[in-house]
Amino acid sequence: MKIDRSKLKKYLPEPPADCKLFIDKLKSCDRKELHDLLTPITIWHIGKCELYHWIDALDLFDSILEEACIKTGTWMLNCDKPENGEVRFNTLNIVR
Repeated sequence: MKIDRSKLKKYLPEPPADCKLFIDKLKSCDRKELHDLLTPITIWHIGKCELYHWIDALDLFDSILEEACIKTGTWMLNCDKPENGEVRFNTLNIVR
């Protein structure tokens, strides 16, 4: 479910530099780079900022989770198929 931006405040302070840098990295990377970016994170060290600034990253995560949950068989999701390892790893990194 994508976030409806029309109902959000648009006049918020800029996010801290570390948040902005990480969000920009998330927005600009492809699926393989996303896996490489998220895998080493075990402790969250990025500063806090308004969720508004994370909308693009959250929408990206939402689309990956949506793709992973497509039913492809009686007892199988798209992320469970052997050829979709990248989808599976990104799904695990997002929910972790």
